[in-house]
Amino acid sequence: WTRRFRWAASAGPHRLELTVMANNKSAFRLYERKGFLGEGIRSRSLRVGDTWMDEVFMATLIPTP
Repeated sequence: WTRRFRWAASAGPHRLELTVMANNKSAFRLYERKGFLGEGIRSRSLRVGDTWMDEVFMATLIPTP
């Protein structure tokens, strides 16, 4: 992750964002361990088969050198 943060910092953005399905607890915990924080939920935004799923927005600030 550190290498990716360095690349992102050199490319110009100051934050990285992602989304994860709310029921994917292991991915959510992984992203939290990497410094991402949950910022919001988009209710029933994804459809998987016949089931609607919530989507969690996560982001982290990129450390500046």
